[in-house]
Amino acid sequence: MTKKKIESEISFPSGVALRFETAEGRWVEIEVIGSRIHHAWGIGNKGRSQTSTRHSPIDAMTYASKKIKKYLKDGYVEVESQPRQGFDMNANVVEVFRSSLSAIDNKTPVFDYQPMEGRPFTFSYRWVFWEFLICNQHCTRAISFRVHVYKPPVSEAKLQELVYATLDEIDEKFEEIMGDTTTPVRKLALHRPIGAFTHLAVISPEAYNFSYFSKLGRSLWEVFPCYDCEFSGTENVCLTEARITGKGIIPSASLWRKPYPVYDLYYRNPTNKKESVNTDFLQFDPAKIGEQFGPNTVKIWNNKPVEVRNYRLEVRSYPNGGQVLSAEELTDLRSFLGFDD
Repeated sequence: MTKKKIESEISFPSGVALRFETAEGRWVEIEVIGSRIHHAWGIGNKGRSQTSTRHSPIDAMTYASKKIKKYLKDGYVEVESQPRQGFDMNANVVEVFRSSLSAIDNKTPVFDYQPMEGRPFTFSYRWVFWEFLICNQHCTRAISFRVHVYKPPVSEAKLQELVYATLDEIDEKFEEIMGDTTTPVRKLALHRPIGAFTHLAVISPEAYNFSYFSKLGRSLWEVFPCYDCEFSGTENVCLTEARITGKGIIPSASLWRKPYPVYDLYYRNPTNKKESVNTDFLQFDPAKIGEQFGPNTVKIWNNKPVEVRNYRLEVRSYPNGGQVLSAEELTDLRSFLGFDD
């Protein structure tokens, strides 16, 4: 790789990982898929890997390019790229799921999806979760909807009422849901109430990025009933992923949950004069508001200015940092976030 190429935009071909090696046997592989970076490294036959999500595909390529330039500067040399199993947009989604067999008998599908009576191109199976795939005519695209059904706090009749109401809503919005493959998350207003929910949250294939079967990474949407306050609807891939995976996530498989509102925080560094006004907020667990503004956390943050953003993108500033809030102030903050909506 020439110096000119190092200084220019690095190309990231689809379906391959760029590989770099040293004379001592160390190696690195970097692959960019949309907003995500797959990074593997090691020596000889041993290695580790991680996947990170950036704010946008451009941000991912920029970040990966900087990584590569550093490796080249440290003596790594580019070798032949490593092919990866790409997305198969023609794969039958149901057949791919059913191809994973139980380790017990190597016969029973782990995901034993079966056709639902009276609902064409809809498949389901029930275990700890009641899982659904609502497919297009050729089963090459599907909407995934799942409900936690192990010891539910509602009757079986109520559970089925909520589930079938959601399926009806998905059927009515099917074309609208599948018509957008890239917007990370959308909030679609319900035609009829589903319990206390007001919207359907639609997670695009780009943000859902189903990875159990890599070939389905761009063939699946995730959909679940939500409250208006649980998403702003303007989230990028990184923030959408934070809301549905990892710590402090929306318990989306619960159809009887209370509102789990957007609770984004930004702690400013008052000594950094170059800090942008357009801050990058991070998602925090709304169930831990009391802890976040409690004495122990306040002590850790050492009175740095903090900003709180809600689902309407309204921002409240606390100039004295993570100050301890009174019970009345916490109640007011919860209302600001949408707990009472």
